[in-house]
Amino acid sequence: MNNWFIKIEEKPYSGSWNMAVDEFLFNEVQKEEKTILRFYEWEIPTLSIGFSQRVNRILNMEYLEKNRVPFVRRITGGKVVFHNDEITYSISSSEKIFFEKKSLSEAYTMISGALIEGLKKLSIKAELSGRSPKFLSKSDLPCFSFSSKDEILVNGKKIVGSAQKRKENCLIQHGSIPISVKREEIANLTYSDKEILEEKMTTIGEILNRDVDKIELIEAFKRGFEKYFEVKVIDYKEPSYFFELVEKLNIKYKSKEWNYLF
Repeated sequence: MNNWFIKIEEKPYSGSWNMAVDEFLFNEVQKEEKTILRFYEWEIPTLSIGFSQRVNRILNMEYLEKNRVPFVRRITGGKVVFHNDEITYSISSSEKIFFEKKSLSEAYTMISGALIEGLKKLSIKAELSGRSPKFLSKSDLPCFSFSSKDEILVNGKKIVGSAQKRKENCLIQHGSIPISVKREEIANLTYSDKEILEEKMTTIGEILNRDVDKIELIEAFKRGFEKYFEVKVIDYKEPSYFFELVEKLNIKYKSKEWNYLF
């Protein structure tokens, strides 16, 4: 049985630090064939935006500044996400299973399958979505206001929002798994519609209708990845240069040059 690595953060971090660590792990798997799973939280409510999104088109900057809500640009694509009460996952991999005769969308579908297995461990029945109209994928709507092909739905509503990046035979995919949600806040931050979010988005807490323990969630998704990919997940040990390189990346993710790139 193949071994994958897992890094579970013991405390929440800033948006810039979270994105820096994800990029560090993506860089690490480019050095040798391996997979690193990561689960983490955000120290304050934070928006993340897709790599090519234009800040002034998708964010209500006046509202952000008034309410001191930070945002950070991801290296992955996708749409804007409001990270608040949630567990965030990332998977960085150079394993052949994701690349031999497999496209980006096929790898995405495989990861969705592992996440669905995790939801099963929580007694949540989920399914993959079909393809949405092209105008939605080209719109400035937030991630959770519509579903793209092979995203994860429960009772017809999106419950996980993910984005991926590839570089040769390596990938990183990360995503938001909300426990609760403030739909009106998302609407105010992103020029979007609360009613659409009510129709299209759900959360772990709404489905289970109980208090949710985050350790329980992480364990369920860990087991889901192990079952789907038939691997054993073992603890990741940070190399000696971890903090030095992550801090350099952290500076990038805090900078206006990066976050206002477009």
